[in-house]
Amino acid sequence: MTDVGTPDRQLAHFFVVPAARRSGVGRALAAHVLAQHPAPWTVAFQHDNTEAGPFWRRVWSDAFGDDWAETVEPVPGKPDVPPDHWIRTW
Repeated sequence: MTDVGTPDRQLAHFFVVPAARRSGVGRALAAHVLAQHPAPWTVAFQHDNTEAGPFWRRVWSDAFGDDWAETVEPVPGKPDVPPDHWIRTW
């Protein structure tokens, strides 16, 4: 998590070891972190990470209902890689 103590918070470097995936531990941890500090929150994930999109959309919907948006943005300085996905609350 970055930007603690400021109005903008970004959940970054979130990783669950493969052996623990699909057990609910990642969703529980993400939900716990989000609940500790008020919105706005941001999380980004790479386009090619096919598991990240559904995971973060579920986490954000559970935590914020419909009060979030997803955008697709180019990676600065890397025109040769797919764009990143950003999910933000307001």
